[in-house]
Amino acid sequence: MGYGVLAFDFSGSGASSGEFKDITLSGQAHDLRQVIDYAAGNYFLPIYLLGRSFGGSTVLAGGSGDPRIRGFVLWSAPVYLTDTFRAMMGEAYDQLSAGQTIWVSDENDSFMLGPALVRDFALHDMDAYLERIGDRPVLVIHGEATRR
Repeated sequence: MGYGVLAFDFSGSGASSGEFKDITLSGQAHDLRQVIDYAAGNYFLPIYLLGRSFGGSTVLAGGSGDPRIRGFVLWSAPVYLTDTFRAMMGEAYDQLSAGQTIWVSDENDSFMLGPALVRDFALHDMDAYLERIGDRPVLVIHGEATRR
């Protein structure tokens, strides 16, 4: 059909090297830029980025300034990182902010998060990333509830 799809694991996730507890938006944006370079050098097709949740924040941080990116899909992507993570994590966010490494559990697994995650938020201007998109197409998928 003339499409290429590339999926990858960020450092510390899936089959990649690194420790999940060390994730940061800066690190994920770096990984994404490497993937963009790879795709641009090997596939010779228009590049569109899709990111869900923190992956959407990563798409903004790692791809919005790259003119090779033709469009974006931001699926439940937080742009108010501190507010979103504080509301989502409660006391655990305060522990991270205080320099502690914490254990987090979800419906599938338990994992560690390190304080670098929340400290790194201050290095990112999400509004500036949004502005860098310019007139390229963006699909924003976001909501608070589903109907059945």
